[in-house]
Amino acid sequence: MRDFNFFQPYLGIEKESKNKKHYVWGLAILMSSFILISLIWNSISIFMLKGDIAKLGSELKTPEIQENYNKTTVLFKRHELLTKYNNEIDVIYTAIKGREIVNSNMIKSLSDSLPKDVYFKNLVVDGQAISINAVSKSRINIGEFQHNVKNLNFIKEAHVSNINSSSEGNAQGEYSFSIKCTLKDVDVNESK
Repeated sequence: MRDFNFFQPYLGIEKESKNKKHYVWGLAILMSSFILISLIWNSISIFMLKGDIAKLGSELKTPEIQENYNKTTVLFKRHELLTKYNNEIDVIYTAIKGREIVNSNMIKSLSDSLPKDVYFKNLVVDGQAISINAVSKSRINIGEFQHNVKNLNFIKEAHVSNINSSSEGNAQGEYSFSIKCTLKDVDVNESK
């Protein structure tokens, strides 16, 4: 037969109350020990870091380090200045590259416009014109060369300035001549 204990419900509440107190105390001890261990660990780390900082500070005050620091500072300032100049030069270079007037295709076109028996002696290219000193076997070839040059799409005007005969007892002498070709779409600086 089974016994009835009428005080059982009161005993269970007391046990639950004791169990809750044990959990609370256990949790409090665990948290306190965690905080205490963290405090000790951080204090030791701070002490060690202060020692390292003091050691590095004394090393930074050595003459060698100070000399290297001064050299580095000067080099850094030079680098900043050169970077500034480089940026300005890049802008100028880009502007000049965009205004490139004379290129190898132009020289090739001039060369292709040469008639037979006309040869270049000298070719001078500046920003606005091309000056050519050449030799020809006949005046007709000089006129043909001037006509061919005028028909090039990048030449605005072509003018033969002088023709000199160099016949030295020869029935067929050579003619030396100069031609100046003004380029199209060239910005002229009027302040010059």
